[in-house]
Amino acid sequence: MLRIKRNNLIHEMHDKGISAYAIAAKLNVYPKTIYNIIKKKHTPSVELAQSIANLFGIKIEELFEFEEE
Repeated sequence: MLRIKRNNLIHEMHDKGISAYAIAAKLNVYPKTIYNIIKKKHTPSVELAQSIANLFGIKIEELFEFEEE
């Protein structure tokens, strides 16, 4: 199972001026999902992680670093 080792989501949100609520609305997920990803309480699926990275126009590897649990 994978877990998030490094998470740059909050930095990208700050740099781009976008809220967790706005990300959730654009990706059709609950805001709580985005908040839990930020807090490393939830590891996003590869599809969701890629969608978030696409939203910011960056590679998934720039946004998240995963490691085996």
